[in-house]
Amino acid sequence: KERAATRLLGVVLEETDVAVIEPGVKERTLMMANLQRGTWKGELARSFFLFKSFPISMITRHLMRGMSMETAGGKAAYIAGLVASTTVLGAAALQINEVLMGRDPRNLNPAEKGGVRNWMQAMLKGGSLGIYGDFLFSGATQHGQSPVASVMGPVIGLGESMFNLTQGNVVQALQGKDTHAGAELVKFVKGNLPGANLWYAKAAIDHMIFHRMQEYFSPGYLSTMRSRAYREFGQQFWWEPGEVTPDRAPNVAAA
Repeated sequence: KERAATRLLGVVLEETDVAVIEPGVKERTLMMANLQRGTWKGELARSFFLFKSFPISMITRHLMRGMSMETAGGKAAYIAGLVASTTVLGAAALQINEVLMGRDPRNLNPAEKGGVRNWMQAMLKGGSLGIYGDFLFSGATQHGQSPVASVMGPVIGLGESMFNLTQGNVVQALQGKDTHAGAELVKFVKGNLPGANLWYAKAAIDHMIFHRMQEYFSPGYLSTMRSRAYREFGQQFWWEPGEVTPDRAPNVAAA
């Protein structure tokens, strides 16, 4: 009875470890093996792997578990079920996020423009790799960050934002382009301001404060934001940027 109870407890702990993904010793070893804290190599690696422990844990737990099945059919069934379920959940999370940001839901019809791309991003988002879906058909995320900065981690992303805010705007000005330096400064401050990105208050704070500040310092910036959302992602705003209250409800049919 004692051996049976021990084995049953081991099974429960193993299944819990797979169901509730948490990075363990294996994942930390894969990311940080032979890297010393305080050295340039160690700190650069830590920056790169920041916020990437969950997708690595998904690979080491679920994908490796699927590949360990005895038959090819078992492998395919496990991985297919995992991909399908996480894709559906990723699509739901993607649409909820779009609505919270004041945009209509994305078009998920594969036969229409952008539908395949949105499903691919939903698949990636379900595996906690959501931002990389933007790079499939666009040179930057919807937040304007380049693929290199997003892949390399938030520290490099912060450096890129500072570079674009200073030298990048100088180069654009010399080329005769609109710089939107004021709006980019507001976005930079907002991105590093504690409490400014709380999911339940983000949309209201953006529309009442930050959108208006961006338009004040860079006239025409909100129009550019609307144009890019429609041009690259086929979306319209149910809550127009800069407006205190929405004009209509989200267009659910857009999905």
